[in-house]
Amino acid sequence: AMQRFIADARNQAFRDELTLDLEDGYNDSTYSSFEEIRRQIEEEDLAKNRERFEELLRVQVPEEVSGFSEALESHRDRIRKRINELNEHLSRVTFDRKEETYIQLKFEDAGDDGVRRFKKLRRHALEGDLEADDEDERRRERYHRVEQFLGELEQDTNWTERVIDVRNWFRFRADEFYKDEETLRQSYSGAAGKSGGEKNRLASTILATAIAYQYGIDVGGKQTETFRLVAVDEMFSKTDDEFSQFLLDLFKEFHLQLLIVQPLDAKIHVVQKYVERYHIVERRDGVSFVGDLSVREYLGEQAAGQEDDSNIETGETIDSE
Repeated sequence: AMQRFIADARNQAFRDELTLDLEDGYNDSTYSSFEEIRRQIEEEDLAKNRERFEELLRVQVPEEVSGFSEALESHRDRIRKRINELNEHLSRVTFDRKEETYIQLKFEDAGDDGVRRFKKLRRHALEGDLEADDEDERRRERYHRVEQFLGELEQDTNWTERVIDVRNWFRFRADEFYKDEETLRQSYSGAAGKSGGEKNRLASTILATAIAYQYGIDVGGKQTETFRLVAVDEMFSKTDDEFSQFLLDLFKEFHLQLLIVQPLDAKIHVVQKYVERYHIVERRDGVSFVGDLSVREYLGEQAAGQEDDSNIETGETIDSE
């Protein structure tokens, strides 16, 4: 009876706790481990909870894993859908004004071995739909496949985090097309071989379009009743005037409300025709003060200051003579 108990697959959970060594015949130690299990069964009323346990084996655990799998597939489909929607907006945004081009985002299977292995393990764990009248053995078999799958995920958390991030299932690139002919000009699959200006312009075009897409703004659609604020910090600190103007024109094209945090330096002239007011922050004796000026008022003060400087220089010249 003890040998049959150990051999029965249903008692797999107890096998590690049991030893059956009959070299010295039957004695108290032979029965002690089995007696411990008998008491556990009685105290925990395992027989009474068998139906509930069978239900977990048959339905709940596989359903939870199946739901997780469906969530990943749904996320994958959502990425594809959003890229296609974003491409509709990008097709109406001029990327290179001289060449009259536009950008389209492309995606394909990443071909990652780790992701492939994860998908294979997931398919194996969930293969075969179970019916209500399926035999207990088939339910247990599927449960153990799911258990093995979860065990694989627990072994290497770094690998698991990477393969369940659905973005890693894709390889992305950006293709640039001529508007008139709709023919490919070039592809951007990485930073190699591209100038800093090209990379900045590409990233900014996609970013601004994505922001507008999140706000539900179409190219040319003002939607003046909506709040669509974008705040940028030292946006022009490392860009030339041409690229800075490209960025501002891009934000203007989407009618985004822009708050630019910028030092009051030589770059201030870049934003003059794009903003209405300057909020100038000064710090005096550990206390911050905010002054408010329209662009016209600021330019007037600048002109007055330059005129005073000119008069001072003239006076100094006269005195030196």
